Amino acid sequence: MKRLATLTMMVFLCSNAWPLEKVSYRIKALGGDLQGVVADTYTDVLFNPARMQGGNTTVTGKIGQYGNPFTVGYFTRGQWALLGEGYENITQSESLGTSLTLQSQYSVVANRDYISRSLNEAHSLDMGLLKAVPRNGYALGFAVYPSWSLSKSDYDNDETYTNSNQHTGVLLYKDIYKNSNKNETESQAARIDIGYYTLAGEGIEKDVVYSVLARQTKSIVRSGYYRFTDNDPDLNGQRWDGWNTVTPNYNSQFSQTETKQDYRPQVGAAFRYQTRRRPDPSTSKVFRFESSWQPERIEREQLAQSDSYSVSGAAVSQSTSTKRTTISGRNDVFQAAVTAGATIEMLDRKLLAGYALRGDASYRAQNTDTTQDALSLGSSRLRSYSVALSVPFGLEYYAFSFVSLRWGVTPRFTMTSSQEEKVSPWSPDCAITSRSTSQSAVYSAGFGVSPFDALELNFVTSGEVLNLNNWQMQFNYMF
Repeated sequence: MKRLATLTMMVFLCSNAWPLEKVSYRIKALGGDLQGVVADTYTDVLFNPARMQGGNTTVTGKIGQYGNPFTVGYFTRGQWALLGEGYENITQSESLGTSLTLQSQYSVVANRDYISRSLNEAHSLDMGLLKAVPRNGYALGFAVYPSWSLSKSDYDNDETYTNSNQHTGVLLYKDIYKNSNKNETESQAARIDIGYYTLAGEGIEKDVVYSVLARQTKSIVRSGYYRFTDNDPDLNGQRWDGWNTVTPNYNSQFSQTETKQDYRPQVGAAFRYQTRRRPDPSTSKVFRFESSWQPERIEREQLAQSDSYSVSGAAVSQSTSTKRTTISGRNDVFQAAVTAGATIEMLDRKLLAGYALRGDASYRAQNTDTTQDALSLGSSRLRSYSVALSVPFGLEYYAFSFVSLRWGVTPRFTMTSSQEEKVSPWSPDCAITSRSTSQSAVYSAGFGVSPFDALELNFVTSGEVLNLNNWQMQFNYMF
């Protein structure tokens, strides 16, 4: 098995539980759920660092469109590996406009001006340090994967609505509305792997990996709202529709909410086991089991402030309120996956077929207590689980000695259920239960080219085959 070094740009379709993409583009083209079932050097080493073995040094890279992560790494001949991945994606938008409406029955021209802006940022930095230690008949592996990510979103919306006299242009009504929302989340995580690998008699491979997981998340959300309405800006004692009113007549409302969440560092654990058996040179059978437990300590604080001011003739009213809410508790997430599959090589090993039956299950237990201004508002108990069953199938065909075509499909059935119980001294207890099921089929495609022995190119598409923007490439260069 040749060792790998990675220079990678790849697409994250969702935020990964742990850093670095776990599969090569060859496996992605066949179907990601076939990882482990189809033997693949890159994918197997990230599953178990003990699988790094002596051989040529290999540099790999994954290249995609803008907004994809960039990874650099190097696997040495001494069975050390260093991986680093950076990601940045910034998107922004702005929309503005003006509309005019003539309300002839009142001789009024209504004008609306608006502008909205949004800015979204995502940054991440992932690292990996791997080491394999070969022994007689087996190998040990060690890996550390630290990870950091930061995401921000910023939204502002301003609107002004006015009514003016059609003939004189005198302002008869004015309404100003503003709202904003800012969200920032920072996460830090680390995983430590200790792996064991052995090749026993009769072509049986065994992998055992123990992991220690650590995670910490901090977030802050700020939202604001402001509104000012003047029903008689010209102070003539009439509204814009001609009805009489006291003057002056205006009011304003303001509110602001800030929510801070600080999950203390928590340590979890994971376990992975795999066996691969070859009853004959053209067939392999695989069984894989994976499980993990990740606890989190919840500490969330919300400060809400509001202010209201109203003038109606000689009457003036004003109110101000401040509320501080604290939510504390614990959240535990358990996950497990079982895969059983096989590969068959046919047509003088020109065609490889891989198939599997995979089951995934997750369970979440969350308990929280809520207080507001030191007064208990009650507690919540949430229990949720999801179960998924998939049947991935992939084909790899060597049309020529240096060209391979790949295709895969993964039918999936998913069922989720949750139950939340709320207990409050101020309202009746309640329980909310929800259940859902879904079916899907995910298709994948790609191809591989090896123009000469030292270079291998693997392509995979994330969408339409004829759209070049959906294609990504991974190269492996050996020296």
